[in-house]
Amino acid sequence: MIKDIIVNLSVTKEGSTVGSYAVSVAAALQAHLTGAGDQFARMARRFDLAIVGQADPEMSTTEQIIGETTLFESGRPLIMVPYIQKTPFKLDNVMICWDGSRTAARAVADAIPIIRKSGRVEIVIVANERGKEDEIEGADIGQHLARHELNVDVHRISGGNIDVADALLSHAADSGADFMVMGGYGHSRLREFVLGGVTRSIFESMTVPVLLSH
Repeated sequence: MIKDIIVNLSVTKEGSTVGSYAVSVAAALQAHLTGAGDQFARMARRFDLAIVGQADPEMSTTEQIIGETTLFESGRPLIMVPYIQKTPFKLDNVMICWDGSRTAARAVADAIPIIRKSGRVEIVIVANERGKEDEIEGADIGQHLARHELNVDVHRISGGNIDVADALLSHAADSGADFMVMGGYGHSRLREFVLGGVTRSIFESMTVPVLLSH
């Protein structure tokens, strides 16, 4: 159950995109909301959920650094809000990006308390991703979520000649998704985690709020 949320307001002003969205999340989940700037990732460890804004490419990259650090260092789920976001928190059509990995499983588990009131949950599998050969169309995770009384569909899409992130974002647009859930990937380099390719692309090009877990 989500009862304590922290939002980063170190770059954006109060009442801005991420702040307004965080208020709507807290209201929907009946949770307490705290705004904190310095040492955000460390502070987020004491909360159920962290919310940060996507970095505007025409402005400071500080929020991208905060987002990456919070994903890998907080041990908590993170919702990243697009800098173009205009609407409040909605769960009419939730899209879960599933590849059977540990981080995807973690994201699904972290998302369940949040998406319980969703109208529809779609599990999306990109056909050309590795590691899916032993997964039967996502049936197992679909059944798991159905047992949580969620309305679940499983959809397998082809990546074709585009990369996985583009395939996911294209499908999100076509299906009218208003919230995404996915694992946040990274690899260790000199004791620090560096975003994986798909995660970095989502960080840079997201069109709807995304819950990520590592």
